[in-house]
Amino acid sequence: MNGYINEANVSQEAYLQFKFSENVSFDFMMNYVALFQNLLTLGTFEPAYPLAVNVYSNNSEDDEDEICSVLEFKPDFNYAPNNERGVNLFYFDDMEPNFPEILRKWFSLGHTIEPVLDLLLNSFYNRNLGLDVRFLQIAQALETFHRRLLDKKPFDEKEFKKWAKGVVENVDQKYKEMLRGKLNFSNEQPLHARLEECIDKLEIDTIKQIVGDKTKFIRDVKNSRNYLTHYSVELANKALRGNELYQLTDRLRIVLLANILLQSGFELKQINEVIKNNGIYLFNHIYKPIS
Repeated sequence: MNGYINEANVSQEAYLQFKFSENVSFDFMMNYVALFQNLLTLGTFEPAYPLAVNVYSNNSEDDEDEICSVLEFKPDFNYAPNNERGVNLFYFDDMEPNFPEILRKWFSLGHTIEPVLDLLLNSFYNRNLGLDVRFLQIAQALETFHRRLLDKKPFDEKEFKKWAKGVVENVDQKYKEMLRGKLNFSNEQPLHARLEECIDKLEIDTIKQIVGDKTKFIRDVKNSRNYLTHYSVELANKALRGNELYQLTDRLRIVLLANILLQSGFELKQINEVIKNNGIYLFNHIYKPIS
């Protein structure tokens, strides 16, 4: 280069490339983009959007089904400036030891818990949600997560149906329909049992600190969920409000998020480390490392 340089700009673009072993439809590819976008959102704790999606095909002929084999995805997401930690919840370095397995499990899990991710990620994409709605969405997401991945019926399904049928047959006709409706969901685990199992799956120090008194945490979630769903007078004084509900919502969100990471192939020690290293920056109102 000749002469004086007054200014120089260097830019770098990051992109991900998905290569498929056989031609697939455009919609099929975009499903992968959506799933990876969800993973980026959880990792960065910020909404992640595709800046550009480029699709290539090995098929030389025009095809109405949009047959494709290669997809490039340029994401837009936060990064840690000057290599400072504390912006993201987790980084590639945190996943690298078992990254292929995490990715395989994530793409498989994403289909199973799609409604869970929709509810959870709405708290990242829609910052203007009312606190009551945000709490109810997170509570519903955790309940759905447990039902889809961890659910165990209290009683054998066949035996229960046989018992319920016998009960209904032995009551007056005017009570049959009401009783049948009551029994339809009687073989489901209650919310407190689902919460307890989700917490017990996370035997790590960071989650124990975030949850605090497990019995009180579960009781607060249950009472607040039931009140905000039914607005029963007897629960009005037991439900949390304001800042207490705000903190309870975020604590519940971390419990759900950690369970999702666990099901995605993260090890407990990895989850513990990412919360310990970055939780102080992302949610210091509910987590402060024990010195």
